Formats: sequence, C-alpha cells, structure tokens
Amino acid sequence: MTTQRRRGRIVAVAALIGALAGAGAGAALTGDSARYESTATVAIVPASDLAEDLAADFWQVLSEEQVVRTAATIYGNGQWAADAARALGVPGSEVELSATALVDTTLVEVSVQSGSTGTADAALAMILGSAGTSATEILQPFVISQASVQPAATARPGATMQLLGASAVAGALVGAGAGLVLAGIRRRDRDGVDPAPGSPGPRGPEPVNPGLEVADVEYAHPEGTYPGDPIAGRHAAGTAPASG
Repeated sequence: MTTQRRRGRIVAVAALIGALAGAGAGAALTGDSARYESTATVAIVPASDLAEDLAADFWQVLSEEQVVRTAATIYGNGQWAADAARALGVPGSEVELSATALVDTTLVEVSVQSGSTGTADAALAMILGSAGTSATEILQPFVISQASVQPAATARPGATMQLLGASAVAGALVGAGAGLVLAGIRRRDRDGVDPAPGSPGPRGPEPVNPGLEVADVEYAHPEGTYPGDPIAGRHAAGTAPASG
C-alpha cells in the first residue's frame, strides 16, 4: 500500500469516527423530546372608518413595509412568551416565540413552539390577544386583522435533524483533521526508524577504505610524480624498492 493510500485510509476512518461521535453528541443535546409549533398569520390594515382618500394614503404607507416590520417586532417581544408560560404553569423554555414580517405583504407570521400541542396552542392564543392589543394601540390608525391560525398537530423534527446533521459534519471535519495529524506523525516515526534487516535503507555517501590515506594514493603522470606519490615519498626517505 502506498503512503498516499495509507494516509487516505487513516483520514477516512478518523472522519467516520468523528461523524459518529458528533451525531451522538447532537442526539444527546437534543434529547428525545419532540417540539410542536402553532402558527398564526395576522394582517395590518388601515382602519375601516377612514375616509377613502386617507385610506389610500395609509395603504401607500403600508406598502413601504415599515409598519409591518414594527408590528413583527411587537409580536415577537419575548415578554409575551414569558407571560404565557407563567399563566400556563410551565417553564419559560417551554414557550418559544417568533414573529416574522412577510415580504411584500402586510402580513406578520407569529409562531409558538412547545413540548406539547396543548401548550403551543394555548400560548399562541394568549400571545395573539396580548400582543394584538398592544400593536393596535401603537400602530393607530392601523388595525390588526387575524388572517389564519394553524393549530399545532404534528411534531416538527426539522430543527433536530439539522442539529444532528451539523454535529455529524463538524465531527467529521474534526476527525479528518486529527487523521491528517496522525498520518503525519506515523510517517515521521516511520522515516526515523532503522530499516529492518535485509531491507534497503536510505543511501548515504559511498564508503571509504579506512586504511587508505590521502598520501597513499598513487598519482601517475608522464613527467614524474606528485608530492603525494608514495613511491616519491619512499625515495625521498632513502628507501629503494627491493631488487629481484
């Protein structure tokens, strides 16, 4: 197996382990309690008793959407959710409120999430009453008209699945990073270990005969010898080659 394939396998296994661990952590965070959502849509319109010319002006104001965004801010005030939870005798975390101005309309969508359908429906009804009264007072001469209500009847697992997916992806990324680090460490350790007997190791400098001195190297030259020539050195020392 090549080094590249070995590294890829380590990273893949680490990413898989990380994804499983991340999904498990996400499941532990979300728990097994379902969430239910009840939704209502309200419309902001000019008061019905306005003169026709004034009503046209107010519709023009509504088309600029500032009034609708203000209504969404009023309906989304967290104090309404806290009051509803207290009235229903449930923890504040059991009533989650959101309000959104729908683009290019005079509508505001109000949603309440809770752990039971009864709590979600009851809390939404309370919030529509309290927030609607406040919005009507603030937004005069505009009035609030309730367009529709969708009772909470089914669980909404979308947020839970999104959290699980995000946790799994995050775990996979962390695992892949750890795998890359581990593969790098293993490679460095392997490069630093002596090769096994019989296996070729990294090539180093060519070996030199330890008994051969520089002065022992013979230099052939047609004109004579170099100073390092061992024969010349022996002649200089008075040593002549033995005669046959």
